[in-house]
Amino acid sequence: MNNLFDQLALLAKNEDQKEILQAELQRYKTTYLKKKLELLYKMSRLASTMIVGPANFPKPQQEKRHNSFERKRKEFWDWIKKAQNSIKRKINKATSKEEIEEKNKQQLLNDLQQATINEPRYIKTNAKSRIFSRVETLVYNGNTDKIKAILETIKKFQETNCVIFTDKHKIWKSLERAKKYNNREGNQGTETLFKFSFGKVINNHDLERTQIIFNDKPPSDVRDSLKSNGWRWSPKNKAWQRKITLNAKHNAKFIISQYYEIVHSETK
Repeated sequence: MNNLFDQLALLAKNEDQKEILQAELQRYKTTYLKKKLELLYKMSRLASTMIVGPANFPKPQQEKRHNSFERKRKEFWDWIKKAQNSIKRKINKATSKEEIEEKNKQQLLNDLQQATINEPRYIKTNAKSRIFSRVETLVYNGNTDKIKAILETIKKFQETNCVIFTDKHKIWKSLERAKKYNNREGNQGTETLFKFSFGKVINNHDLERTQIIFNDKPPSDVRDSLKSNGWRWSPKNKAWQRKITLNAKHNAKFIISQYYEIVHSETK
């Protein structure tokens, strides 16, 4: 618990976050102890021939208890991971708008600085790619204010440092493209991105979610792939979904193409 507190305390900057941390850790502790006791009870029922001897050893019974213990242990560690991630999300949600903007600004400056490094080359390339990807997401969301601020920061940085994005680079047309996205007709209702052999992928602009809708429940390997890429099942909407971004569209196409045939794309 102390190690977990020290780890999460680094995320809790303001008073609201600290209050959330204390409340969530108390709830976590209560549930942790309950689940730990259940696991220990399962463990206490296990026996070994090294201790009780091989004569009349109840092998079927012990195999059943061992399997039950292993399931409980897996559930326990899965719960720990989910519970800790849940606490982190709640703390991050309580971050003030000013803190988020300051963090994003600092990240941009760090990436700009790394984009000036010549060796090793991959550091420069990755930093430049992160900056452009961040702007592209804002373009797709039509967020002209943030794009304008980022472009101004890049211009000021390049005035006193080396050129990272040349005048012909696509990033300088981001503001113009964002205005088109901001005025597009499809920002209400639903917009089909593409169809595949067992469903379709849409942008639900009313919910601000990209949704993957299957005709039937997908296999476990498909579900695991979706979960690991940030997609969450919505029983209410009967769809796998995540926030609308350019990355969400590309990621949906990447995952679906691994398991299904894309039969029709309706968006240009």
